[in-house]
This record gives sequence, structure tokens and C-alpha cells, in this order.
Amino acid sequence: NTIRNYALAKDSGQAYRDTSFSTTDNLNHRFNMRLEAKLDSNNSLIYTPRITFQDISSVNSTAARNLIRNKILDSTLNNSNGSQKSFTMNQEILLRHKFHKKGRTISISTNFGLNGSEGNSAQIWIQHLFPKYPYPIYRSQQSTLSKNTWSIQNNIIYTEPLTEKAILSFSAGWNNSSSSTDNQAKRFNDTGIFLGIDSLLSNKFKSQTPSQYAGLGYAYNSEKSNFNANVNYQESSLLNDRTFPDSVGISKSFRNILPSLMWRYSFTEKNNLRIFYRTSANAPSIDQLQDVVNNSNPLQLSVGNKNLRQDYQHNFFVRYMGSGSDNSSYFFMLGGNASRYYIGNSSFVAGKDTLLDDIFIRRGSQLSRPINLDGQYSLRSFLMYSRPLGFIKSNLSTNASATFSRTPGMLNGKMNFAESPSLGGGIGLSSNISKAVDFTLSYNLNYTSVKNSLTSSQNNSYVSQILGAKLNLVLKERLVLNGDFSQNLYNGLSAGINTNFALLNLGMGYKFLKGKQAELRATVFDLLGQNTNISRSITETYTEDSRSNNLQRFFMLTFTYTLRVFKSGEKMEGMHQMSPGMRPMGWGGPPQN
Repeated sequence: NTIRNYALAKDSGQAYRDTSFSTTDNLNHRFNMRLEAKLDSNNSLIYTPRITFQDISSVNSTAARNLIRNKILDSTLNNSNGSQKSFTMNQEILLRHKFHKKGRTISISTNFGLNGSEGNSAQIWIQHLFPKYPYPIYRSQQSTLSKNTWSIQNNIIYTEPLTEKAILSFSAGWNNSSSSTDNQAKRFNDTGIFLGIDSLLSNKFKSQTPSQYAGLGYAYNSEKSNFNANVNYQESSLLNDRTFPDSVGISKSFRNILPSLMWRYSFTEKNNLRIFYRTSANAPSIDQLQDVVNNSNPLQLSVGNKNLRQDYQHNFFVRYMGSGSDNSSYFFMLGGNASRYYIGNSSFVAGKDTLLDDIFIRRGSQLSRPINLDGQYSLRSFLMYSRPLGFIKSNLSTNASATFSRTPGMLNGKMNFAESPSLGGGIGLSSNISKAVDFTLSYNLNYTSVKNSLTSSQNNSYVSQILGAKLNLVLKERLVLNGDFSQNLYNGLSAGINTNFALLNLGMGYKFLKGKQAELRATVFDLLGQNTNISRSITETYTEDSRSNNLQRFFMLTFTYTLRVFKSGEKMEGMHQMSPGMRPMGWGGPPQN
């Protein structure tokens, strides 16, 4: 279930709702290998091949509607199915040579990647337009897609020692990547008669991004300090060529200076500071470049932009961690990023039936395309402190966090900045009373809000709270009991999304045979049958709340035999935490933006 509210300057009651059901089967085969060969005392070779095959099939049904002030503008029922086969291959070779002078080295690497996919899909729409047309509109479409990408990266690095602690490095590289797609959309009427190829939904497109770079680096390593600084000069091109439905070619060149640095300083053995800064230039993907309409949901259309340019990103990270003489520990992190030519979205929500760039948009529907914008940045911080409590053999920990994001976007031709601050905090008590008893209690609170510069009517905030408890018991050294409980509360989300649910997982295991090498375990997940998955997405044009059904109550019987047993020291014997991978989705709350 999805609820989306737009940040429109007028008609701020514009909203979108949908309910979808889908089934997806995904079969993967992955082959990985790493070969290290020491050719002689000065030369070594590393070869790392990776191959993946994937087969996906899906069936989807979506019922969606556009509304203004809770009155339905139009609605659609979309049934679709599709299949896709793909493969990915990467071959990386690294050759290293050490000269007789200590610290003087040369490394040459090549990384070749190849991936391709082929698939087909079929869709049937039944659309109602209120109150303009009293009868539903039927439409059918079949599509075939072929996509191929290859890339090659060649790098050479030479290092020269300046002193025992300082090294100068020179690097250069040549990279190239190429992507091509062939997408054909065939339209049919409600009786199944073929109407032809839809040129707005079909195209043949090829994109190449060759680049070269040269760089200089400096590294200094001492007992307390590790410092690295690099600066690269990069020249790159973006070559786009479309051959269907018409022939259009675009060529762009970019020149960037990309600095980076890393510094780690150890005040003592237990206290250290790390500072990291990096820049990068990132080319748009072929899906963002090809100007073919994606109409998988006729109420939410999207199209690429062949005129996109690279975005230039700055990333920084500061971390301080340490511990005190009383066995307390503390951790502080501050990070952020900012982009120039950020690839955001330009969205148009039609107040009436509109023809925009030869694309027909019905009243209430949306068309979005990627564009380059300035003014994007985000900040995030986290603080943690913990210390032991001797009187109950436990550890008390507290944490606090603060984030802020600013995302630009265009909505109906006007600039909008979505600003989203977030504050959070938590406290936890964990204990190892004995080898047979272990428990954890925790509470976490998070507050998030969103403010739109275009209109204040869609400004809102929400609060999430999670109260948790875990208990592990070992009885008579062979019987292991586990319990994992959390109470999840959300307030301030869209009507129909706010919820309060509890999750309870229970497990029981028994160890037997010599050395307790065998274990039989029974586990029940979500015993109360309340699990659900809630998320909030804050974008430059809308705020969206969604709730998805998860696999609720289920049982698992597991047999484990340990071939080799290591002594666990003071760790509680036979104690098992429930694997995060086994935990049903929805544990924790909405992701932070």
C-alpha cells in the first residue's frame, strides 16, 4: 500500500494511492575465484574472476488512483508479467613488481567487465477517467528488451620512497564503458489486433564513456600517524547515439580535478582520530539517458534525458573512537556529501490533459525525468558512549544521532528544496550474568520531519519508537532457550499507515553427542503474527509512505553438526543469537533519508 502526497504550490491536495500484489522468482548462480601466484621474490600475480547468471520472472497487479482533495481524478488497474535472463562477468588481473630498493614498486591492473540481459513483458491496462469518460479505456502492450554493457579499466601505479616513512606515488589509467539497449513496444487494442510499434516507448540507444586520468600521491606513515593525499586529473567523454525512432547523436567532454585525502592519528593505543575526504565524477546510467517513456504505471510515467551530464560529488567523514581507564568506550562520527550537477528529477503533474514533448499526460498523472541541479547536500552524525556496571555484571550504552538532507527538484517548472532533519537517541543494557544467562534491554527513538520550500502544506513529521528485549538461557549445559521481543510504534505517517505492532521470536535447541557437536533446534518467528514493513521516502517532489506485507508466523527446524570445536573461553557455552538473516523484514523501522 502506497500513499504519496505532492508538494505542489497550488492544488496541494493532489495525492496518489495504490495497492499492488506481486510475485517474483529469482534464480541466481554465482561463481567466484581468487588466485594468488608468487612468481618469484619480486613479482606476484593476482587473478580474480567472477561470473553470475540470473533468471527472473514476475507477475504484478496494481490498482492505482489519482486524487485531488480526496476526490478521484482517474484510476487504473494494471496487470503485467515478465521474464528476464542476464549474466555478468568480471575478470581482474593485478601484476606487482618490487624493485631492489625498499618501497619502490610498480603495479599494473586490468579489470574487464561484461554483462547482458534479455527479457520480455506484457501489460494490460483498464483505466477510468472521472468524470470525463463514463466507460473504461482498455490497452494492451508487449515489450522486448535487450541490453548489453562492457567496461574495461587499466591502471598503473608506481611508488618511490622519499624517506623511511614517506612515499611518493604516480598513477595513470585508461577506462572505457559502453552500454546499448534495444527496446521494442508493440501495442494491441482490446480485441488483440496488433496496432504497431509505439515510437514513444521504443528505441535503440548506445552510450560510451571513455576516460583517462593521471595522478600524484603522497603517503606518510609513522607510529602514530598515517597520512595519504592524492590528486587526479581526469578527462572523460559522454558519447550518446540513438538510431531509433530517429537518429540523434550527442557528444560531451568533461575535465575534472579529483583530490582526496585520508589521515589517521593515534593519540594512545586506545584513542584515535580518522579524517577522510574524497571527490568523484559520475556519469549517468543508460537508463537515465535514453528518452523512452516507461509506462509500466500509466499514472506515474517516467522518461530519460539524453542531455544529462556528470555529477561532481564531495564526500567527507570524521571519526573519533577510544576507551577510558574505567573500561568505558566512546565513538563519534560526522560525515556528509554535496553534489554539483546533482542528478535529480523534474516532475510534471498534469492539472488537465496535456501534451508535453509529444508525450500525452492525462489529468492528475505525473511525468518525471532526470535533470542536473545544484544545491544538494546532506550531513549525518552519530555519538555512542558505553560503560560497565559492576553491580549486575552488565554494560550500559547510550547513543544519539542527527542528520540533515537538502534535495533539489523541479515540480511543474518551479524549483523545490525538500529539507529533512532527523534526530534520534537510544539506551541499552546488556548483561552476561553467567555462562547460562544473557539478556539485553533497549529503547530507541527517532524523529524525522520534512519541509518543502515550494509549499508548506505538505510539511510534516513522524516519530518511531522501538522497545526491545532479548533473553538467552542455558539449562543443564545442553538445553538452550532464546527469546527476542520488540514493540514497534510509529506516529505521524499518513492515515492508514500509522501502526503499532509487536514481534516475538522464540527458539529452543538441544545439544548432544560427544563434545556437544550436534544440535537440534526449533524456532518460531513472529509468534504473534503482527509483522509488517513500513517505510517513508522523502523526495524533492513528494513524501511517500508505504506498508508491505511480510512473511509472518513461520517455524523452522534446524540440525547442526560441528566438525571442529574451538574452546569459547568465557563466552556462554551453547548460546545462540537469532541470525539477522533469519529475522523477518520490518524489524527496526523506516530507513532514514
